[in-house]
Amino acid sequence: MGVSMTWDEARQHIILLTFTEEWTWREAMRQLERSLPILEQATPIFFVVDMLGTTYLPSTGLIETVKQAAAIVKPYVQLKGAILVMRQTPMRDMLLTAMTSYGVRGHTFHVAPTLDDAYALVTQVVG
Repeated sequence: MGVSMTWDEARQHIILLTFTEEWTWREAMRQLERSLPILEQATPIFFVVDMLGTTYLPSTGLIETVKQAAAIVKPYVQLKGAILVMRQTPMRDMLLTAMTSYGVRGHTFHVAPTLDDAYALVTQVVG
């Protein structure tokens, strides 16, 4: 499977989405839907989107999928945003632009070069 979802029980503020190999938007949306029960908790939560294990991006569907994902997570006020963990590439810029342009208003979107940097950013934001 190209996308997996992990709830970081120890940190309580992170849902980790890990992308590897070739993946599909359907796989990504399936993992997002799996995370919805976690988003019902009262604690502030960030998605950490780990794309260090892939250089693949499906050729179509980016904007439509970001819009669909935003509509699904919008009611969950405890979701504060997402952090993309990936190298500096045009793909990273494209993903970040789509997220900031079509994602939920009021959410914050960040980029981090490593998972440790992403976790530190979440700690900094939520305290």
